[in-house]
Amino acid sequence: MQTTIQPDLRFRGDQQIRVLDEIRDVRLRFSALETGMHAIESRFSGMETRFAALEVRFGLLEQRVDGVVKQLGDANRKLDHLAAQIDAMVERQDAFEARLDRLEARMDRVEARLEAVETLLRAIAAKLGV
Repeated sequence: MQTTIQPDLRFRGDQQIRVLDEIRDVRLRFSALETGMHAIESRFSGMETRFAALEVRFGLLEQRVDGVVKQLGDANRKLDHLAAQIDAMVERQDAFEARLDRLEARMDRVEARLEAVETLLRAIAAKLGV
C-alpha cells in the first residue's frame, strides 16, 4: 500500500527541498523495510519447509527406534529362554554326575568284594596246597 504525500506549499525554497528529500528518504526506508520483510517471510517459509522435513525424519527415526526396542525385547526373551535351557542342562548334568558317583561307589564295593573273594580263594588254595 503506497500513500502519496503532497508537499505543503507553505514551505519555501530550501525548506521545501529538505521536506521533499525527507519524504523521499522515508519512502526509500519504507521500501527497504518492505524488501526486508519479504526476505524474512521467504526465510521463514523456508524454515517451515525444513522444519516439516525434520518432523518427517524425526517420525522415521522414532519408528526405527521402536523397531530396535522391539528387536531388543525379542532378543531378551530369547536369551531368557536360552538361560532356562542352560539351567535345565546343568541340572541334568548334576543328576548324571550324581548317578556316576553312585555307580563308582558301587563299582568300588564290587571290586572290594572281588578282592576279598580272591584273597579268600588264595587262602583256601594255600590250605589245600594248590
